[in-house]
Amino acid sequence: MDHNFDEWSEDGDVSKEAPKNVPSAVRKYRPQFRPPMGVLMIFDDGLDTYETRRIRADETTIGRCADVSIPHDYFISDVHLMLRRENASGKYTWVLEEVSKETPLFVRAKKFELRDGTEFLAGSNRFSYAVELESTAGTSELRGRLEAGSVPGASIFEDGIRYPCLRSTTNSQKLWLIAGEYWIGRSSDCAICMPDDEFLTSKHVKISLEEGKWLLSTAGVTNGFWVRISTVRISTSCTFQIGEQRFRFVAL
Repeated sequence: MDHNFDEWSEDGDVSKEAPKNVPSAVRKYRPQFRPPMGVLMIFDDGLDTYETRRIRADETTIGRCADVSIPHDYFISDVHLMLRRENASGKYTWVLEEVSKETPLFVRAKKFELRDGTEFLAGSNRFSYAVELESTAGTSELRGRLEAGSVPGASIFEDGIRYPCLRSTTNSQKLWLIAGEYWIGRSSDCAICMPDDEFLTSKHVKISLEEGKWLLSTAGVTNGFWVRISTVRISTSCTFQIGEQRFRFVAL
């Protein structure tokens, strides 16, 4: 007699009748005393397929000469990242951090608040954001100049006024942020237009001013955008990039 093991009841009998007095929600078994494990996915070039590595140790290094090795990517340091499991009052979390500040870690995001010195990747380009707010004129004066159509050029700083700006570190293209919304993409409608970048969509990343804060956002476009973060705490999952290699870590 063939059995479907999901039909076995706790006393070993097989029954086609629905079990009685069983809680409506039953959790899948998981260890109660040992630390949890995680899964690291190492993506294949240009594909959605990946190699899977089970992470069981408290500390795991990632780099060219590390526990998880990507030896052929020369933009990756010998020991680039540390993936660490931490226990805080019986609750486990995972921490991913740069080992060397000279070798960046970029994390994929859907929405992110720009701060002075923020760097991010979009398509084939790397961008930096500099906080260059007005120094002698108040916000009301700046708003008045904007409403009057006074748009500064790259070298126009009337009365010492400075503005927040976004710069492409790849081709030195610079954008002064004084309006409410801008786009990066391949379309000619974008403030930062990169028509030859095959990794960008027509409108790829939006830069918008919301409640006095400049935000990056995207609506699930292919390739997305990636923000440089030296340390990130992972509660469920995280997709990240070092050098030209992309990964995803899932905490179990």
